[in-house]
Amino acid sequence: MQNIKVALVGAGFMGRMHGQVYSALESVDLVHVVDKDLERARSVAAPHGASVSTTLDDLPEVDVVDVCLP
Repeated sequence: MQNIKVALVGAGFMGRMHGQVYSALESVDLVHVVDKDLERARSVAAPHGASVSTTLDDLPEVDVVDVCLP
């Protein structure tokens, strides 16, 4: 079975928490992080080797979009 590909929208406190949980799940790959602050997105994406963007227009094909916005 293939791993579930996840894109995370929002790299604030809750987005970082979700990213940490994804690290612990063997069947889930965090593949993309979207945030209006590119550096913040990079800090969440880096441990996963995920791509980053500041807009949903650049979202790759994924199985799940996890929205962590207020």
